[in-house]
Amino acid sequence: MPNLLEQLTKSRRVKAKRIEPRFSRKTRRVTVTVHIDEIPIEFSILIGRLDKAIDKVCRYAHGSGPLQVLFEELIHARQKYGHIIDEKNKRRGIQSGRKEVSYDLQYAAAWTYCFLRSQWKRPKKNRNLFLQKAASRLMRRLRKEKLVTGWEDAKRSWQIRLLAAFLVGKAYAKERKQHKLTEPLERLAKFHADSFYRTYVQPKLKHVESRFRNKPKLLDSLSNAYLRKVFHPQASDASPTSP
Repeated sequence: MPNLLEQLTKSRRVKAKRIEPRFSRKTRRVTVTVHIDEIPIEFSILIGRLDKAIDKVCRYAHGSGPLQVLFEELIHARQKYGHIIDEKNKRRGIQSGRKEVSYDLQYAAAWTYCFLRSQWKRPKKNRNLFLQKAASRLMRRLRKEKLVTGWEDAKRSWQIRLLAAFLVGKAYAKERKQHKLTEPLERLAKFHADSFYRTYVQPKLKHVESRFRNKPKLLDSLSNAYLRKVFHPQASDASPTSP
């Protein structure tokens, strides 16, 4: 892993061609391919260690370049072969596509929720700059719909869930539309915080919390590709607070 990460970090070019992830039932290994210049480099790992590999690469991916491609290929492999890890029957067709998007949405929601919860402990002026901008966008919508008073009077936990729903819904708008998934925050006035939490945050929350429990610094900035997509989707590798 370290040697591959070093090679990918130093490379500046990625060929668009991609090769689908493969899984060998004989060796129980998943293999993904990333191109460095025109040279295909294969990364192979036991399927039982795929989640840990995703976590590790996620710490280094900055939204673009070969490392980001590796991260995306590993995520794609997890979506494609996750039923083997989870010991469930594989879904097909439309249900398979929706399952893949739901996987991303839930991880993004869990990371966003944990990040917001951590940032909310700080004075507003000391919070992440991209969070401040995101909160401003939400406030503009609240003012437009005359719901600012409800926001100001709400509990911290409700505010965090509302903002998380707002951000994740916007960041994954294209994917949701493609697979006909409902907007997590379809109507502000009727937002149900508990329903959003159970549907989007809770499924991956324990896994995400286990990541930063031993490394609290992961919540000091936009530490992974999920957070960068949510807070700064169009220029995620330019984050002033990225590690």
